[in-house]
Amino acid sequence: MTQQLPPTYAPPAYPAPTHPAPAAFAPAPDAPPPPRRRRTGLIAAVTGGLAVLGLAGGALAMFGTQVLDTAEVADRIAADTQTQIGVPATDVSCPDDIEVAAGTGFSCTARIDGQPVTYSVRQTDDEGTVQFELDDQIVLVTKVEQAVAELVAADYGLTVSAVCDNGEHRVLVEDMPTSVPCTVTNVDDPADTLDVTADVAADGSVSYTEA
Repeated sequence: MTQQLPPTYAPPAYPAPTHPAPAAFAPAPDAPPPPRRRRTGLIAAVTGGLAVLGLAGGALAMFGTQVLDTAEVADRIAADTQTQIGVPATDVSCPDDIEVAAGTGFSCTARIDGQPVTYSVRQTDDEGTVQFELDDQIVLVTKVEQAVAELVAADYGLTVSAVCDNGEHRVLVEDMPTSVPCTVTNVDDPADTLDVTADVAADGSVSYTEA
């Protein structure tokens, strides 16, 4: 008499779930949201006095009086602004008939990325040498986007990019602190996005909160 062994047991097969996996930015139901963080090492703002500092000018003789070549000052303001922040100052206008005298100061107006700004100019000697600086505070939008992307990437463990709503400006003339709305995109899944508000502190450091 031959004894037959029972067939090897196999568990019943269950169909794979058909619902889609949650988006990477969506936290688990009971998981707390990632903390708000501040990137103190990345400066997104340039405060007045730091953006432009240069030497320019020269003495011109006019009716027996030495006056400052303010056209040259205006040219140097435009060029130095381009060098320092990557965007030129345009429509630079400085007053005429400034007598050459050490310590004499005046203001020049201009536009940065279409926005009005003012520069303070001071003569440092009696030969037409001047120093100038930007009076206004500005925010470099690309720096804000970089900071937000780094912070969100660290919080979620994703490769992301960030675009901030800057009204088509790459430089914002703003008083700090200020806030800028941004959208963060998961590079591996462009349909997966996260709306945040970037907060730029007075020292230029950036933090974000989810919108």
